[in-house]
Amino acid sequence: MPRNFGLAIRTDGALSKPMIHPTAVIHPKAKLDSTVRVGPYTVIDETVEIGPGCIIGPHVYITGVTTIGAENEFHAGCVIGDAPQDLKYKDEPTRVRIGDNNVFREQVTVLTQTPSAAAVLSTRG
Repeated sequence: MPRNFGLAIRTDGALSKPMIHPTAVIHPKAKLDSTVRVGPYTVIDETVEIGPGCIIGPHVYITGVTTIGAENEFHAGCVIGDAPQDLKYKDEPTRVRIGDNNVFREQVTVLTQTPSAAAVLSTRG
């Protein structure tokens, strides 16, 4: 079961609806399901899509052409969808696709692949 990272606010003993922390920076064109919770100081760029029930912890950076399925959990300091660390990479279009029900622990980095490939992480990884 996903943790809430303290991202829901108690009001009269009940948890509030999922939220986006006020210090998070989310591009207006990013697509987040209404149930996504986003922690403090997280940055989500323009071409990112995040599915239902995802929990994005503090200080997470999600960038690039990145598609994230349902019920994924990202702990503090993750970097998802950044450019590959490959000297042959020359800013060609690349992408990351993440399935459902995955947990990315602290400081995990998921980079895109070199051109003509997509970094794909399957369900329940």
